[in-house]
Amino acid sequence: MAPVEVVADQRIAQKPKKKTTRRQDDDEDDEDERTEQRVKDKPAKKGSRRDDDEEDHRHRVRADRPKSKRRDEEEEEEDDRDVKKRSKWKPCPRCGAEGAKRVVWTAWGSFYGPAMFSHVRCPDCGYCYNGKTGGSNMVWAIIFVAVPLIGILGIIGAIIYMLIAKNYISW
Repeated sequence: MAPVEVVADQRIAQKPKKKTTRRQDDDEDDEDERTEQRVKDKPAKKGSRRDDDEEDHRHRVRADRPKSKRRDEEEEEEDDRDVKKRSKWKPCPRCGAEGAKRVVWTAWGSFYGPAMFSHVRCPDCGYCYNGKTGGSNMVWAIIFVAVPLIGILGIIGAIIYMLIAKNYISW
C-alpha cells in the first residue's frame, strides 16, 4: 500500500479548483437557462420586487460567465428587443415568421396603395400580405387597379361619343 500524504489546511485552501469539464459547463448553462425561463414564464409587474430580482439574477449569472459569452447573450437580447419592436405586424400566414417589413412601392398601388392597405413582406419567404389582418391584399389590389381603369375607359368613351355626336369623327 502506498503511503498517504497529509496536507496542511493552508495548502488545501490554496489549491486551484478542479477544472470543470465541457459537459459540466453545459449542464450549468442549461440550469441557468431553465431558471431564467421559469422566472420569465411567471408574470411580473413592471417595477415590482420580483422584476428587480430577475434583473439582479441575470447580472449575477452573466458575471459568472466569460466575457465573450456575456457579449453573445447581450447581442441575443438586443435581437430579441428588435424582434419585439418589429412585431408591429401580424406573423406571416405562410411560414409564421415575424418581423415583416412594410412594402414602400408596388406596381398596382404606387406609393399610396401599400400604405392604405398595410402591405408588408415576410423576410423569410417573401410573401406579401396585409400586416394588420394577416390576410391577402389581392382583392384590394384588383379593386385598386380596376376602379381607376374603369374610370379612365369611361372618360375616353365619353370623349369619343362627344366627338362622334359633333361630327368631328365619322363612324
